[in-house]
Amino acid sequence: MYQSLTSAHSFQTFVSYLHISTIVLGVLALIDFIFKFKRPIIFKICFAVLISSLLFLDILLWMNYSFADILKFSPFINFGIFGSGLFSLSILNSGKIEKWVWWSSILILFININNYISVSNIDTSKELNYTVFSLRFNDHSTLINITRFLQRAILLFSLFKLVNTLRANKSKNNLYQLKLIKWITLIIGFVFISVGLNMFISIFFYRNTAYLNYLFVVYNFICLAIFLLTIYRPSFLNNQDITKFDLKKFKNNDALRLNDRNFYTPFFSNFYFLNKEANIEHFCKNNSIDEKELFNEQIFKLYQMNFSNLINKHRVEYFVEIVKNPKYAQFSVEGLALESGFNSRTALYKPFKKFHGGTPIDLIDFINS
Repeated sequence: MYQSLTSAHSFQTFVSYLHISTIVLGVLALIDFIFKFKRPIIFKICFAVLISSLLFLDILLWMNYSFADILKFSPFINFGIFGSGLFSLSILNSGKIEKWVWWSSILILFININNYISVSNIDTSKELNYTVFSLRFNDHSTLINITRFLQRAILLFSLFKLVNTLRANKSKNNLYQLKLIKWITLIIGFVFISVGLNMFISIFFYRNTAYLNYLFVVYNFICLAIFLLTIYRPSFLNNQDITKFDLKKFKNNDALRLNDRNFYTPFFSNFYFLNKEANIEHFCKNNSIDEKELFNEQIFKLYQMNFSNLINKHRVEYFVEIVKNPKYAQFSVEGLALESGFNSRTALYKPFKKFHGGTPIDLIDFINS
C-alpha cells in the first residue's frame, strides 16, 4: 500500500515537472515566433493563437485550477487549439483558409458552445477537477460525451484531408517545398498521435486512478512537440518577403543559378551593398534577373538570410573595416555610416547590433584605446 502511494506521488511529481518544462518551452517558442516570423500576417496570427491557447491551458492545469474555473475558458481554449490549428495548417497547405476548414472550425466552435451551456447547468461540485479536460464528463452525460468525441473525429478527418492535399502538391525537385512539407507532416503526425492516445485513454482507462495524469502526459507530449517544431521551423519561413504560402508555386530553384555575372561580381567585387539605393528590386533589374522570388530563395539557400539582411550584414562588415583604417580616423559616426552605404547614422545602429553586437561608438572607443 505504501509503495503504491509512493509510486502515485512520484508520478504526480513527474507530471508537475513536465508541466513546468512545457510552459518554459512554450514561452520561448511564442517569443521566438512572434519576433522572428514576419509574413504572412494571417498565418502569424493563427499560429500565435494556437501556441498561446496550448500554453494557457497548460498553465491552468499546472496551477491546479478547479473544474469550474477551467470551464469558464473551455470554449475559447478548445477553439483556440482546434480552430486556429486547422487555420494554420490550411494556410501552410494552400495559402488561405479553405471553405471546408472554415466549416469544420465553425462546427467545432458550436460543439464547444453547446457543451459549455450543457455543462454549466450541471452541479460541478460533485465532479472531479479537470473533468473538462477529459472526454468523459460523467456516466449520465451521454450527449456531451458523444459531442466531445465528435470534435476529435472532425479534427482527425480534417487532418486526413490536409495530408491528401500535401501529397497532391508534393514535388521531389524543390528543396524549400520539401522542407515545408516535412515540417507540416511532423505537426500533423504529432497531432494524430496525441488525439488518438487521448481517445484511447478516455475509452479504456477512464476508471484508472491515474487516468487524468495519463491525459496530462499526452497533452504535454503534443505541446512539447509543437513548441519544438515552432522553434526549429525551416529558417526560410521567417523570410519577410513571403506574402502567401502556396506549395504549387514553390518552383524548382534550378531555373535560376547565381554566377559571377549576375551576382558575385556585382555584389561583392563591385561593392553593390554600398549603394544607398540597394534593394532586391534594384539589384535584379540592373543584373537582368527576372525572377525576384527565386533569387531571394537562392540567397536564403546560400546565406540563411534574405537579400536585405545580406546587404546590411556586409555594410556592417565594411563599416568595421574602415573604422580600423587610419584614413577614416577623422570621420564621424555619421560619415562612416554614409561611407558604408547607410542613409544615416540612425540606420546603422540596428543592423550593427544584429550582425556585430554592441554599438558603433563602443567599437570606435575600443579601437582608439
